[in-house]
Amino acid sequence: MSLVGCTREQVYRNMYEGLQKREKLVKRNPADESISRKPQSYDQYIRERSEYLKKIRHDKQ
Repeated sequence: MSLVGCTREQVYRNMYEGLQKREKLVKRNPADESISRKPQSYDQYIRERSEYLKKIRHDKQ
């Protein structure tokens, strides 16, 4: 695997999406499918993570 020419953002996005696909393939139990929610997009994950980190930094002050 070569990462030459990839930005850090591209690497993280591809890792996130790859892990989501792996999780979907591993979860073969129909009971798991009925309670699972739609996977969160990488962009939504980044937004929520940024908001959370801002809150933590604000609470420490």
